Parts: sequence; structure tokens; C-alpha cells
Amino acid sequence: MEMPLVAYGHAGQTLLMLPTAAADYLEYERFYLVDAIKPFIEAGRIRAYSINSVSALIQSTASIVTVC
Repeated sequence: MEMPLVAYGHAGQTLLMLPTAAADYLEYERFYLVDAIKPFIEAGRIRAYSINSVSALIQSTASIVTVC
């Protein structure tokens, strides 16, 4: 399974952004969090990554998981 991700910045401390339960890897861009930390990204203080959520996959396969 491939997991999409997006990276912002070129250097700095790593910031891993995890989406909320029903969202995807672009959630933080849509809600302008990336714009809020843009000065830190442009200054090379933060390199932020946002990965996709597996919640939808887990929910869609929950009905086929059995407990022994």
C-alpha cells in the first residue's frame, strides 16, 4: 500500500503532522496551519511532513477482522 505524503521546507527540525481521524495528508494545508508556520519553514527552522491517515482503510476492513 502506498502512502502519500507532502514535505514543506528544505532544512530544520522535523515536524511530522498526522491528520485527524477522517482527514488526509492535505488537511493542514486546507486549514492554513502550513501558512501559520511558513516563516519558520522559509527560515529553514522547520521541515514539516504530513502523511496520509490509515483510518479509512482500518474502518473499511474492520468488518473482516476476526478475534480468535
